[in-house]
Amino acid sequence: MKKLLFTALTAVFLTANAIDLDAIKPKTGDAEFDTHLNEMNVMEKARLELFKAETAKEYKVEKSLIDKALDLKKMQPADVYMTMELAKVSKKNPEEVMKIYGENKEKGWGEIAKKLGIKPGSKEFKRLKAKTKFKKERGKRERLKKEDADAKKAYDEKAKELKPEDAKPQKIDKSAIKPVKESKQGKR
Repeated sequence: MKKLLFTALTAVFLTANAIDLDAIKPKTGDAEFDTHLNEMNVMEKARLELFKAETAKEYKVEKSLIDKALDLKKMQPADVYMTMELAKVSKKNPEEVMKIYGENKEKGWGEIAKKLGIKPGSKEFKRLKAKTKFKKERGKRERLKKEDADAKKAYDEKAKELKPEDAKPQKIDKSAIKPVKESKQGKR
């Protein structure tokens, strides 16, 4: 009952606020590629400022261009990434690719790539897909490294809190230990 109520309320909210879920989902014509881009959106939104800085550095563009894409053009991080990658592959200006994106975003990245001369299924498109997958997984690896470092730090801090007498081995009462008798088979 709670799930049904939640689903109904969510539908009412989305309808009332005219939120188009398809507009925020990347469409490349390749389900696996779309999944990578969706996961990239989630991951990069969690570290948006770092994403902006890394993207500006990697593609040698001004950070203001990335801010413009995210804020004014309402692009998702994966869309900004695709814009920069397609600009690089097609040897076009990122602003030119953003313009093509704005005119064709409802058709998806597969159509935008075609307009830039990159055919879906081509080796360029496959390289773009592989790079996206690597970039997404690199983000996961970095997050796991950070979690491991945080756990080690917490463990080290906890170890410092232990009192020295807690770490000392306890003395064993030797009078309670009985000697073991040797059997005849054990002797030679």
